[in-house]
Amino acid sequence: MLLFFNQALPLLKRLGIDVYGISVQTTGIQMTSAERLGLRFPLLSDARCALAEAIKLPMTLQGRRKRFPVLAVELRNGVIRRILDPEQLVVASR
Repeated sequence: MLLFFNQALPLLKRLGIDVYGISVQTTGIQMTSAERLGLRFPLLSDARCALAEAIKLPMTLQGRRKRFPVLAVELRNGVIRRILDPEQLVVASR
């Protein structure tokens, strides 16, 4: 899904949409992933799950690590308007 957003980035930018990736991985792992995937948007670390818990993202446990699914969060003027499963966006664009 990161590659979907990477590919759609020029269109999203023209629409005035900024894209950021957020995960529970550490910054070092994210930097390596971003370089390997050639991402053109920043990945932000929520390794302590503070943001995920604050905005009540659905979390799962994989072993002892918390994870949250890939989601699209729509913000306007710093306010969360909606949280979407990107699969909904892909289906809607077909």
